[in-house]
Amino acid sequence: VKPDGTWTVDVPKPLKPGEKVTATVTDPAGNKSDPVTVTVGDTTKPIPPVINPIEGGATTVSGTGEPGAEVTVTLPDGTTVTTTVKPDGTWEVTSPKPFKPGEVVTAIQTDPAGNKSDPTTVTVGDTTAPKPPVINPIEGGATTVTGTGEPGATVTVTLPDGTTVTTIVKPDGTWTVDVPKPLQPGEKVTAIVTDSSGNKSDPTTVTVGDTTSPTPPKVNPVNPGDKVITGTGEPGTTIVVTLPDGTEITTVVKPDGTWTIEVPGNVILKPGDTIKVVSVDGSGNKSDPTIVTVRSGEISGEKFIKVPNKVSVKTGDIVDYTLSGISNRHPVAVQDFTIVDNPPQGLDFVKGSLPAFNMGEGVTYKILYSTNLQSSILLADNVDAGKAYSFNAPALANGEYINEIKIFIAEVPMDFGVGDRITYTFKVRDIGGNRLVNTGYVSYIYNGETFKYDNANDSSIKVNGVSIPKTGDTNGLNLTLIGSLALLLLAAQRRRAVK
Repeated sequence: VKPDGTWTVDVPKPLKPGEKVTATVTDPAGNKSDPVTVTVGDTTKPIPPVINPIEGGATTVSGTGEPGAEVTVTLPDGTTVTTTVKPDGTWEVTSPKPFKPGEVVTAIQTDPAGNKSDPTTVTVGDTTAPKPPVINPIEGGATTVTGTGEPGATVTVTLPDGTTVTTIVKPDGTWTVDVPKPLQPGEKVTAIVTDSSGNKSDPTTVTVGDTTSPTPPKVNPVNPGDKVITGTGEPGTTIVVTLPDGTEITTVVKPDGTWTIEVPGNVILKPGDTIKVVSVDGSGNKSDPTIVTVRSGEISGEKFIKVPNKVSVKTGDIVDYTLSGISNRHPVAVQDFTIVDNPPQGLDFVKGSLPAFNMGEGVTYKILYSTNLQSSILLADNVDAGKAYSFNAPALANGEYINEIKIFIAEVPMDFGVGDRITYTFKVRDIGGNRLVNTGYVSYIYNGETFKYDNANDSSIKVNGVSIPKTGDTNGLNLTLIGSLALLLLAAQRRRAVK
């Protein structure tokens, strides 16, 4: 024992908590004290526990620590949960609600001696890759790429040439990028999504497709007994011809746009038979069918005006011709559809009233007229076919009169028909004793051939607003002019009768 009353001894190996150490004191006279025994204690802090990374959305916290120690976990809302470290050094606790990225979780461990470790703190992270973006189908020639993804994430699109374009996914989950040049069928486009934590999705790749149907093929007129059918189409496309008996024959359109198939010897084409022809491109897209009817002769019909009872008119009377039965008489669209009216000399054209033809957006037509002095003068152009239209007579030279009015429509659909609604108004000028027969016709091009028909059993006429009854006389309306000469002759007849 030192003069200050302290003493120290070294031990050959470390003492363990719980072991007992006994000491006695012997004075110089050899007298021994009573023994003093102490138990080796534990006042050392345990090592802070390890908390495994926590992902947003998780409902458990796990980690490692000193076996047998108690782990206390403080959750983001300040509440705590405890558990005991297992013999293998692991531990786990459950949270009552999912963690959100950015929240903080703390844990300490307390050993059996009551010693507490320093705290361990982790921040809830976001290491989950977002779902791959969806790329909407891309058609050849497109200059935009669109799709869906995680709102707020960044979409990176890799174009066929290796360049990239980026955009942010909108709150509704959609995204769009522009590409500098049109995409071609067969090219590949790839997109990935990167979320706000920098996590990248797996890539999505699509191949630029070709889903555009080719233009329907054109078929040249087919006559009874023909053994060859010809037409035109998109070069390189396959033409499939279905004959009346169901037989299919195919051929490829030549570079010059023409095609030809031979009719089998056992198939005899008859008047009125129908033939279906479609084009199929290299991507398998089919055109709308072209339906051809084997010809059996021209379309024909009645005159525009089926003549009513004979009626007398006088100079200045107003005559209204209303045309009807005007329609496309083929089961497909036809071109250069022209409605022609030929009013007789002696009637001066005043105005016309046309209906809405209802053929879809953007369809227009033109109105032309001819006179005894000039032909095919444009009266109105780009008239909206979807709206009713009225027009007045043009200015004419002295002695000039209109002898033809045309309505020209570049193409009309198979179900085109205007009913009884085209009305032309004329003013009686001088018939010179002639019958006033108003005629006309409809013409159009079908499969490269011009068809023409006269028309319309149900057309009608009014004189000064009064409808004239019909008699079925198809030779024309006998409009007899009442003039001064006729009145003089009538007076002479009456004088002879008095005598």
